[in-house]
Amino acid sequence: MPTITVSGTSLSFEAAPGDTVLQAALRAGVPWPYECSVGSCGTCRFTIDAGEARVLRDDPPGLSAMDKRKNRKLACQCVAAGDLSVSAKIGVDGASVPIVPRRAPAVFVGARAVTHDMTEYRFRTASAAQFLPGQYALLTLPGLGEARAYSMSNVANEQGEWTFVIRNVPNGLGSRALGTLETGATIALDGPYGGAWLRHDVPREIVCIAGGSGLAPMLSIARAASATDHRLHFYYGARTAADACSRAFVAELDGFDARMRCVEAISIESERDPDAAAWQGETGLIHDVVARDLAGPFDAYEFYVSGPPPMISAVLNLLAMERGVPTSQIHFDRFF
Repeated sequence: MPTITVSGTSLSFEAAPGDTVLQAALRAGVPWPYECSVGSCGTCRFTIDAGEARVLRDDPPGLSAMDKRKNRKLACQCVAAGDLSVSAKIGVDGASVPIVPRRAPAVFVGARAVTHDMTEYRFRTASAAQFLPGQYALLTLPGLGEARAYSMSNVANEQGEWTFVIRNVPNGLGSRALGTLETGATIALDGPYGGAWLRHDVPREIVCIAGGSGLAPMLSIARAASATDHRLHFYYGARTAADACSRAFVAELDGFDARMRCVEAISIESERDPDAAAWQGETGLIHDVVARDLAGPFDAYEFYVSGPPPMISAVLNLLAMERGVPTSQIHFDRFF
């Protein structure tokens, strides 16, 4: 197996056949910086000092024009063709790999509709489902060359159950592949990944802010928090009343009303949404709802955020720039 050495450090690790540089690093417990694992965010950038790598995507969105001029690569999109010497900023923020990701066959158990365009998919592995609340897995689906990143909505369990709430994208290849799965079909599951996992040891109250298909990891965090004495504020932004679905999940959890509250908001005006006239919840963009609804100084909370990039950017601006929340108290994985 190829050996990958990080220049200027004592770090080196082997890459199993087919593993990207990022996967090999994480499986070895090396805290390589990353977020999305699929070439979109650009967090896992590095340069090759010696050796060659096979590039999976010629033009990944995570590389800027300047990155390309400087010959930077994405660790999640490169497979070592032999021994490599690389330069990367490893563990500069004290990061760690809490659970080493592993590959496993996963059997499709079933699916159910959550809304008109969101579906809950259930898979089972032979071994325990080991992950932290808020993490995601890479699913290799039939007919697709690239794995897709989907966040778990359940919590770790010995039964090997992995549950995902996924938006159905019209004409999307991933949505099409998921929709054709038959009960008993086997796919490849690789995980867990992600750094926006629940910090159990932090005593601050928890705030989950989700938008659209970012619901799944926030549900996982809420479900885990329900087994503790943490107070939790759950915010979910939807486009229309028909998209609002988080309250049905959160209301089932232990501690709801006593320690947990759920605030949903829709952003589409009533003249464009026939169901909005009967809507009893908040209206507006979810970051604006959080700004006016969440009480007290914001730096008294621990924040977890998941959703479309524009929503995440707006929430980060609110929390860090406007309300002075330390970045160490804001957790998110950026997907595009």
